[in-house]
Amino acid sequence: MSKVTYQEFRAGGNDAGKRLDRVLRRMLPHVRLGDIFALLRTGRIRINGQKVGGRYRVSEQDVLQVDPRILTGGPGGRTRPHAGRPISQRSTGGDLSKYILLENEHVLCLNKPRGLSVHGPDSVEQWVLSYTADRLPKSLSFRPGPAHRLDRNTSGILFFGLSSTGAQRLATIFREGTAQKIYLAVLSGDLRTPRYWHDRLERDEQKHRTFKSPTGAEARLRVFPVLWNNAVTLVLCQLETGRTHQIRAQAAAHGHPLVGDRKYGGGAGEYVLHAPAFILPEYDPLLGFRCVFAEPPERTRRRLDELFSNISMEAIRESVEQLATEQPEPILTR
Repeated sequence: MSKVTYQEFRAGGNDAGKRLDRVLRRMLPHVRLGDIFALLRTGRIRINGQKVGGRYRVSEQDVLQVDPRILTGGPGGRTRPHAGRPISQRSTGGDLSKYILLENEHVLCLNKPRGLSVHGPDSVEQWVLSYTADRLPKSLSFRPGPAHRLDRNTSGILFFGLSSTGAQRLATIFREGTAQKIYLAVLSGDLRTPRYWHDRLERDEQKHRTFKSPTGAEARLRVFPVLWNNAVTLVLCQLETGRTHQIRAQAAAHGHPLVGDRKYGGGAGEYVLHAPAFILPEYDPLLGFRCVFAEPPERTRRRLDELFSNISMEAIRESVEQLATEQPEPILTR
């Protein structure tokens, strides 16, 4: 029997301190967990030439040695590792750098274009992986991923963690709900006073639609009018929860569907939904920001000009800043 030449991988800073079995689950998604422990017991996966258990804590610069047959679906592997499709330059518009609002060693913040999904083939995630492939330290277990999601036809602020530390910090912020997440939308109807919509929403996965239901998940949304014209209202929305299609569904449930949102009764056309601001309670030295602002894309600005002549982006920014500092009390509506 021929001697196996192990393939070597060196651990990086984003792997340090993690359990080996968890590193291997990310590195070898095609191998079942039970098989991973068996491969460790038989020495077909080693650390620095030694057999170790799955609970071993990885250190930076550890050398992971793997029987190459495991990597290609040979003995110990059930299928070949999945290779993601390359991102389509046509679908994204090419250069990611023109969409970057903030980038440091821990976080990447983009002004996501409308019409592009966060996950899946030809997605923002694939785009970011391509962009960061030669920019980030090598890692066995970590790859950049979105800290939250935006719907395909929602533009605006989207965060990615570029390190384990940055990803964990962003996850904490979103889990605790300490940040103000502000959206810009155009609603049907004349809405001149702030509203607080507190509902329960349920998701119909078959119809890809969210609706108000007494048995649904809690949904809270603050709505602040900015401009109104010809029975349409430009509003800033402050999300307190993050349900799928929350703004679209709650606006429709309260008689003010997004203009042009055919799925939720807003008529034909193209609806406006943009995330212009993300505001922390105070400056975060790890992430390197307190507030990020993203101007609406050109396509959205043209749509706003159709509905509200000569709208000022600077006025929108001022309205966002005023909302962040003054917090007017909206009317509660259920």
